[in-house]
Amino acid sequence: MTFNSLSCFNYTHHVMQIQTITYKQNRNLGNYESESFEVTALLNEDDDPDECAHKLRMFVNTQLYPKPQELMFMMGKPGEDPDDEVQSF
Repeated sequence: MTFNSLSCFNYTHHVMQIQTITYKQNRNLGNYESESFEVTALLNEDDDPDECAHKLRMFVNTQLYPKPQELMFMMGKPGEDPDDEVQSF
């Protein structure tokens, strides 16, 4: 089979529209355990797929490997229960 016989390799110019991008990353937790995080984005016609893919990678990375200050926010201050509702005065 030659490339000319494959329909996707014919030499007419077709614009391929990417409609969704999915990114998944695994984090090794040690002791033969891992954690995974996956996101999917639905693109609009005017979205740049490269830019969207980059944003998905960054988002997944920050979810699996949060910065120390983000961990403190997620965990709450020592002695506080992070599940308690914040009271406003």
